[in-house]
Amino acid sequence: MYRNRSMLRLQHCTPGEAYYEQSAAAAPIRLFSHAAHAAWSLSRFGPWIALHPNEGVELPRQGWKIHISTRPEQARDTLRIAGDVCVERGVPFRHLSDETELRRTSMKYANRGTAGKFVTVFPRTDEEFCELLPLFDEALRGFDGPYILSDVKFGESPVYFRYGAFFLDRFEHADGSAGYAIQAPDGEKVHDSRAAVFTLPSFVNPPALIRELVEDRLSPTPGELEELLHPYLVRSSLHFSNAGGVYLADAGSSQVVLKEARRWSAYSSDSTDATSRLRSEYRALKELAGVSAVVNAIDYRVIGDHEFLVEEYIPGLTLQSWAASNYPFSTEEPVLADYAARALPLARQVITAVDQIHDAGWCILDLQPKNILVDGDRVRLIDLEASREIDASAAGSIGTPGFIPHAQTSNRDRDRYALAAVVLHLFWPSLAGAFDPSVLTYRAQKVAEQFPEDVAGVVNTLVGAVPPAAMATSHPYRHATGLALTPGRQLLEQVCNGIEGTRHDGPRRFPGDATQFVDGAGALLNIETGAAGVILMLARAGRDVTQDRMWLSARLREVDDIPFHGLLRGTVGIAAALAQLGDTDTAEVILAAGAVSADPGHDLSVRSGLAGTILALCDAAFADTGAARDMLDRYAALLAARVAGEADLRSPHSETGNTIGLFDGWSGVGLVCRQLAEVTGDASWDHLMHLCFQRELQQLTESDNGTLRVDYSRVSYGYLSEGAVGIAFALAQCAPTHYRDEIARLAQTVDGIISMNGGLFRGTAGIACALLSAPLPTADSERVRLMSFTAENFLFRGSDPDALVMLGDNGYHLSADYSTGAAGYVGALLALFEENPDDWFPVTLPRPLDDDMEGGEHNERIAFSAGPVERVRA
Repeated sequence: MYRNRSMLRLQHCTPGEAYYEQSAAAAPIRLFSHAAHAAWSLSRFGPWIALHPNEGVELPRQGWKIHISTRPEQARDTLRIAGDVCVERGVPFRHLSDETELRRTSMKYANRGTAGKFVTVFPRTDEEFCELLPLFDEALRGFDGPYILSDVKFGESPVYFRYGAFFLDRFEHADGSAGYAIQAPDGEKVHDSRAAVFTLPSFVNPPALIRELVEDRLSPTPGELEELLHPYLVRSSLHFSNAGGVYLADAGSSQVVLKEARRWSAYSSDSTDATSRLRSEYRALKELAGVSAVVNAIDYRVIGDHEFLVEEYIPGLTLQSWAASNYPFSTEEPVLADYAARALPLARQVITAVDQIHDAGWCILDLQPKNILVDGDRVRLIDLEASREIDASAAGSIGTPGFIPHAQTSNRDRDRYALAAVVLHLFWPSLAGAFDPSVLTYRAQKVAEQFPEDVAGVVNTLVGAVPPAAMATSHPYRHATGLALTPGRQLLEQVCNGIEGTRHDGPRRFPGDATQFVDGAGALLNIETGAAGVILMLARAGRDVTQDRMWLSARLREVDDIPFHGLLRGTVGIAAALAQLGDTDTAEVILAAGAVSADPGHDLSVRSGLAGTILALCDAAFADTGAARDMLDRYAALLAARVAGEADLRSPHSETGNTIGLFDGWSGVGLVCRQLAEVTGDASWDHLMHLCFQRELQQLTESDNGTLRVDYSRVSYGYLSEGAVGIAFALAQCAPTHYRDEIARLAQTVDGIISMNGGLFRGTAGIACALLSAPLPTADSERVRLMSFTAENFLFRGSDPDALVMLGDNGYHLSADYSTGAAGYVGALLALFEENPDDWFPVTLPRPLDDDMEGGEHNERIAFSAGPVERVRA
């Protein structure tokens, strides 16, 4: 399995902003409002505005709730009419706050489980629910809205319903993941599913009014859609978005692709929805039938509110996957020349296809590597839903960041920019163009340095054809070129200046990854993406963080609902950071509150589970926090039992969805076992460490050349988090002699010249840190190369000449946080140039089991169950 959170990051992109912002912070905002009278109260939370009578209303915890969908041009009238019905009957309701939120929840890659929900109504009883449904259906006749996939439709209007929680009651599943709960009659909490499919709890009996509708939704009539699609028989799904699905189907003896569009869904402008774009694509494909590289359109079907474009099926890889699978991770000239001989013909085919499309009077407008298929040695273009005639307006056309300019340009110039970016992706792949289009010029220079002259000639011609206006940015930051990685502190100080320039007094102290807005209150405060990680790295760099520490302590007293467990995600990690910063009082308070927290279940990870909790407690115990000492016994015993008992390890918050690697897998648990061996002097922990490492190594894939890889659906993942070098780091940190061969074979994964991110967890800075412990002859030179690559490709400069800022994961916006941004790079610079190579890691790391350990010195030992911490030497 392989996933990432790039679509979540894309949803939080704000044009003109350097950092991710809550979508509601994008200006200008046109608010939605309902004129409820003075006897009603209004409150705002997240994207919602809630209205409820001041007196006489007490809602149940759960029940049947009503959702009303809309389309942009009808939103205000929909709210007025639906709100009037609620106010007249004293029924609480809520609605999306503004047009920005409506657009966000209606876009192509919006959450399919929540998309379309514009107004939510909370009936107090089943009887009131049954009274309201026909009232809304009658009042909203003639209005339209997308089908809400998690619900059941009622009547002819955009009125839907489902059974679920009225209040957010969070609880943890057995695998450690968080969810929302409803309560069964026996009091047991049951998951309140919010997926893009209707479900009904087994203990709920639908009222008579809706019983047949519910049964039909749960058990649809078999064969009905098949008859309407005949002769096309769907075999599997290839892709889903809020626009609809893409399906592989049989058509007699051949195969075809059915591309679905749902009406009133996936808007790219106020008037352009998925069906508008699909009809436009069908027209474009018919007009471009003479261009051999363009996929052939076969048929078009309209079935109710669903429309289907039938296309020929083209086997093969996307150009993005082809490049990822074939790119030469070597700087040797013969290897580069061999790759160029295969890639350049593909590039020339794309150039020819674009020229032919332009000659036919059309532009593509969303030309990008995922929309190009490589079938053998032939290139084919698919997904032309954004295409327009050359002189037509581009309003409502979708585009892919990094392959569209920031500025408004002619359709032809937009394609020119995309063509240059696509060909550059083959030879110097980078995500930075999403943030700064002018990076094309730098990438062309790197191609000229690495590849043969014929490649450089093609690339320079394409980049030279892009007009300067298409290179402009919508913010004041530009790619910082000419940076030198030297042992002095100049680069480090400028990165620290850049971080401090982002400091705010509001709920978000430092701007980081977009996950700050969706991973709960802790995401703004924890080590991984929140303030604690940034403050810790600034302090280690010698900056005065007194005010930051006081801010963090104050925020922790104000914010609830932050999980306790996990070094990177939990308050226990924050406590360890505060203890390092000298605030042991606040650390004690946090740990005392966490002492009654629930067992983390199967989550044994460093990131959010038991192993991370123990690492943080070991560190806090060294800082003389008594609460940490009191908890270590209990959690260490629990970890030993679970490792020995071959527990099913879970890590629900990993980026890729996999439980492997330093922060999410057995290698991280093994590192914690080694730490416990150090601090307790109990050698049985070393046995458990080896057990963990063996489990991790069994999950790896061996290449033909002997390389050990982390393989996610043919994606070789080499990063610190969930990747090969994170595993290599754990082995090298704990037992470098014992695992020398495995470390070398894992490290081969990262031999190369390119990485798409520069950050600590999923980028070059993290790979460099992982190599700090590796017993490899090339480790030192490779670390310097990686850190130089990070400086050259991911640092940007604004108006302050003494401040540098860093591009975050996926290249959409800057980030100052620890896992994806500048704070992590500060830690990496400290580890590379300062006295302590462990400075990048949040807490104390164990010494190797088989290190010579001059003088027999070990880390200071914690005497469990012995009152105060004893400082002893082995």
